[in-house]
Amino acid sequence: MSTWQTLGFTNSPYNFNPLAVEASDVDLLVGRDEESIELYTTLDSRPEGVCIISGPPGVGKTSFLNVNQFLLEAGKAHFGPRLLAARRLCPIRPEDSARDVALRALHSLHRSVQDFCARTGADIPVETKKVGDWINGVGGGGFELGLQILGCGGNYGRQVNVPSVGDVTFEGLQDVIACIAAEVINRLDKGGAFVVLDNVENLEDDQLSSLLIGFRDTLFTIPGVWWVIIGQSGLGSLIQTLDPRVSERISGKGLELTPISLDELNIAIEKRVGRFHKLGKGKPPLPATIHEHLFKASHGEIRFVFKYSETVCLQFVRDFRIGFRQRNPDFDEKALDAGIGEALI
Repeated sequence: MSTWQTLGFTNSPYNFNPLAVEASDVDLLVGRDEESIELYTTLDSRPEGVCIISGPPGVGKTSFLNVNQFLLEAGKAHFGPRLLAARRLCPIRPEDSARDVALRALHSLHRSVQDFCARTGADIPVETKKVGDWINGVGGGGFELGLQILGCGGNYGRQVNVPSVGDVTFEGLQDVIACIAAEVINRLDKGGAFVVLDNVENLEDDQLSSLLIGFRDTLFTIPGVWWVIIGQSGLGSLIQTLDPRVSERISGKGLELTPISLDELNIAIEKRVGRFHKLGKGKPPLPATIHEHLFKASHGEIRFVFKYSETVCLQFVRDFRIGFRQRNPDFDEKALDAGIGEALI
């Protein structure tokens, strides 16, 4: 029996991983109604653009975005376009060049289309499939890619040729991403697609400036693509300072997520307990006072609260198992589980 089954749960009610782009995770997002409306309004303002989501570490930026991506893609949001969700985010690494990030963004978009088609049973669009073969070097060695980029409605378009992955320029990557976005609109019946650049704080200021300037007049202008940049607090102001020209591409004022309240945290925990408790009506493994102490100590960082609540529970079970084993040489799993339950209560 697993640790959490011993405590009466099918899974950890303190799971600190981000919420997923899934219907089942929608109800687990708590206290972000106004921010969601602001996001939808920004996305409704134009067919493509750049949006910033910033906030302190662990505040729930990725969870917020993922839930809203699901609602938009499924047409269940009150406002906003039906954009293909970025189920594969594009992580930024400290050593990345602008070209590294652009290639990874292409990979992320292509995988997002693959994931969507696998989930819905749709065929991967023809040109997008050709892009996948080009990315993966199917057939051996580098090869040029001939693509048709569809126009609005899918009746008109243009032909482009792109060199091998190793030789492709920013302009070439722009064409490839534009091709996928056009098929998302014309073949998958979406309003466009998300591409998400995550953890941009991993870059030094000069690296971030170089990245944004490189993207400004190429990738950030692709029709049907909404770029979301996730970073720590003050990201919008930092970009304005680094290069005001890049700020002109950013739609709206940017979303700055602040910590949820203690009451909202308790609601979030109750929802997770209801989801994962074996009987569906249990209590949290730890008392509310522990959650409150962790909440105050972290200044409202929900990931911190979940992570250390989980650590406390696992440490408790470990210590109890060690003591039980020492007291009971003849191991009895049922007695152990019963003892853990009684001790926890």
